[in-house]
This record gives sequence, structure tokens and C-alpha cells, in this order.
Amino acid sequence: MTDCITTAWTVHTAESTPARYGHHAPVVGDYAYLIAGQFGSEGLLHQRYHFPTDTWSTRTAPPTNVAGTRPVAFGNKIHCFGGNSTYSGMDSFTMHLVYDIVGDSWSTAAAIPDFGRREAGVASDGTYIFLAGGSGGSPI
Repeated sequence: MTDCITTAWTVHTAESTPARYGHHAPVVGDYAYLIAGQFGSEGLLHQRYHFPTDTWSTRTAPPTNVAGTRPVAFGNKIHCFGGNSTYSGMDSFTMHLVYDIVGDSWSTAAAIPDFGRREAGVASDGTYIFLAGGSGGSPI
């Protein structure tokens, strides 16, 4: 973790999380949410890191194992767009999963259009969610 003022890096000694890639960690309040990704035979995984206490907790796993999904925090929810199968690494998904932070539960929302479904850019201003680019589909 880095201090954005001093730019100094600090290695934290919190309980480790399995090595993985193809995941992202959207931040909501004092928490970072590590959702799915590719990490061997571990199966589905969703963990939450609490910055002030340097601790990890396990949260409800997403309904499907996916890597390369693009999550964005929006209010008390995290929207996860697209991604690819963690087993083949090539299958692209147009899925749109929503994690409810308060209820620690997942739901499925309307699928995203069939364009760049993995590795896309995503951002939110608190009113809109912006999703652009990516690979694995038709260009927009």
C-alpha cells in the first residue's frame, strides 16, 4: 500500500489472500473488495480488506467464477461488467453482476451490449456508470 502524500510504500502483514490475477479492487469507504479473478483451483472467492485495521474478511462469492470483470462502486453497490471464463481464459461474457454491500448478496442485472466485454474501462461519477472499450467483442 502506498501513502499518496509521501509516495512511500508499506508492506502490510495482514492475513494473506490467495495469489491471483484478473481481479480488481473497487474501494467503498474504508474497504477494498477483491472479487474473483484467476487463482488456480481455489474456486469462487470474494474478500474484503479493511484499511484502518489491516484485516481481511470473506464475503459472499459471486454466482459465477470470472476474471477480467470490470467492477465499479456505485452507492452501496458494486457493479461488475463483462469478463472471461477463468477456466478457458478466452470465453467472454456480457454479464452484469451487482454486489449489494449492505446485504452481502449478488444479483444479475441487464447484460451489457455485445462489444469489448473484458478488459474494458469503467468509471462512475455517482450518477452514471461509463463503460468503454475492451476486447472479445465487436468494437464500438
